[in-house]
Amino acid sequence: ELGRGGMGVVYRARDRAKDSLKMYGGLEDKLKVAEVQNHLAMVEFSDGNVNASLDHIRLAIESANVPAVQANAEFIKGLIHRRGKKLPEATECFKKANEVAGQAGLAALALEAGFYFGETLLLNQRVSEAADALVRVAQIAQSLQNQVRERAATALLAQAHGRLRNFEAALQMANRTLQLSQELKF
Repeated sequence: ELGRGGMGVVYRARDRAKDSLKMYGGLEDKLKVAEVQNHLAMVEFSDGNVNASLDHIRLAIESANVPAVQANAEFIKGLIHRRGKKLPEATECFKKANEVAGQAGLAALALEAGFYFGETLLLNQRVSEAADALVRVAQIAQSLQNQVRERAATALLAQAHGRLRNFEAALQMANRTLQLSQELKF
């Protein structure tokens, strides 16, 4: 989501991205065009325009079918499916985004995609798989010193362990979540 500022932020983001698209198109920089297309896909997603978002994803892949573009495109498709409550499709998109981003060395995107992969597995009642994915996400978040994402992952991990009746592990994760919450002043 684009956050505070309402529709004005969406319109400005869309206008600036379209200006960038013209410039990079004129320079024949296909990678930059693809990146801007993915950015426009996120803008349209944030504005609730799913079909326009999917069109921009398609154009991004057509412009430059490289790992960074593929990973971002899969991540956005995952968000679209998640919003549409198509959890199996969302799960697969987040899994693919995580794998491609990881292989391409895009740590931040791999972390986000991995988090959403674990979350959608949990929502989809695939609790054991979710726990496995969320353990990796928490470890990666910790190694990247991303306490906000680590906190979110450990909170979901506590839920997963609780559902699996691994109460000791659930308590450990709940305590870690509390510790991170206090450190972050949440």
